[in-house]
Amino acid sequence: MNLFIAVLYLLICSMFVTSLRANLSESQVQRQKLIVMHLAQTIVFLGIFLGFAWTVDYSFILGIHFLAFGVVIPQLIARLILQRRMKDPQFQLKRDLFTSLSAVIGITFLLLLTALSLFPNRLSSSGANPIYDTEYFISRISFWLATIPAIIFYFISAIQRTTFYSEGLLHNGLFWAWSDLHAYSWKTKELSLLPNKNLWAARQIDLKIPSELKEEVESFLAQRLKKGVSLREKPA
Repeated sequence: MNLFIAVLYLLICSMFVTSLRANLSESQVQRQKLIVMHLAQTIVFLGIFLGFAWTVDYSFILGIHFLAFGVVIPQLIARLILQRRMKDPQFQLKRDLFTSLSAVIGITFLLLLTALSLFPNRLSSSGANPIYDTEYFISRISFWLATIPAIIFYFISAIQRTTFYSEGLLHNGLFWAWSDLHAYSWKTKELSLLPNKNLWAARQIDLKIPSELKEEVESFLAQRLKKGVSLREKPA
């Protein structure tokens, strides 16, 4: 049983490193390869976990550690590092209302879960007093390892703005080098950036550009990308 737990924690550590590298990668090709690797690790972990979790007393804690260190924390660390790494922004766009609203809803829900987790799940034999034992504190701390980083992640998502740099674009916590973008096109005030096709064709990036910035953004992009046709439009 100790071997089983050790294997799962090794997988969690491996997922942490893979997810962190994927989110920090400045190459779309490398990012997609690391995403595939992370997906494979997740499938292996879930297969083993779901197959043997009922035999382990620490299945809840294992599940929380999977969410915390395999999913949430590496994305949080990557966003903080990227924000610090990039210098001299050229343009910053207004925050997307939908993204900000989603982040606020996520933060509210997680704060509610965190507050509810403070209540004990066991009472004394008389039923009058809650039991605050070692099991209570271990389970709660493990739970907070996932919820607190997730709250910080949602907060950063709400305040982080799409930013144009000379080296590339920082959008939704990921960095896109200009060499990984094929072309751009305009539809009124909406800018579409078309990623290169590597392991798979990434979804185009749609950005709303204020009218006062459109001319500057056009001049900036014209030096780095070719003008193309939106994926939502057919070439003539």
